[in-house]
Amino acid sequence: NNNKPGDHCQTATAPSRDYTTPKLNNMLRQRAKERAATALQERVDRRMERLGISSEGQANAATAASPNPEFDARASEAIPAEVRMISGCHDAQTSADVSDVASFRLPDAAGKAGGALTSAMLSVVYKEERPSCKGLSFVDVFLKARDLVKARGFDQVPQLSSSRLIDVSRPFDLMTNELGGGGTRYAVLIGINYTNHRQGRLRGCHNDVRNIKKYIMDVGKIKSSNITVLLDDGRSMEPTRANIMQALDDL
Repeated sequence: NNNKPGDHCQTATAPSRDYTTPKLNNMLRQRAKERAATALQERVDRRMERLGISSEGQANAATAASPNPEFDARASEAIPAEVRMISGCHDAQTSADVSDVASFRLPDAAGKAGGALTSAMLSVVYKEERPSCKGLSFVDVFLKARDLVKARGFDQVPQLSSSRLIDVSRPFDLMTNELGGGGTRYAVLIGINYTNHRQGRLRGCHNDVRNIKKYIMDVGKIKSSNITVLLDDGRSMEPTRANIMQALDDL
């Protein structure tokens, strides 16, 4: 005891906690949500580790020969096209809107909303409206975007899927350049905010389409006349099932 005569001792008491039923239930739900997110993240990390993918973007298994050529043959028959999908979240999750994409340092934000993954991807590859993915591999961009989504406080875990085995260590290029400088590029962009729905209405999908359109026109040199845009904004072609299928058929 280092107290001197005349010193007063204070007793520290822990603040009281209110464990009423509603608050306890909310706390338990939040903890369950955090545990589920952690478990999901661990599953994704284990998958990427099995593929030989590290946080530095190194990959070995993805560059090797396919371990299952029979499966690849069936996949080619079922899906003739080479399809790559970057989705905003795991199947069991939902993708979030960002209320203001300025937090991702995107150009001309003006308080506009946007998708968390789209905003993160563009902040990695098109920072300040300039190509910014030089020297980055496909997996580098993907992991940087995923880390950025997580750093902004979103639980969703972006996913990468492909109809073919791909070399994720090759330089990132959202628009394939297999034909070199020849040929003409086309694109279909679809943004659905569900404006006619009272519940589940989104705000950022239209802005995502506009930002992606600017990116592919600037970086991919795709002409505006070769880009089909479907938006439920009352002015553009409506993104009905028939219109979407027709746009893909035309593509």
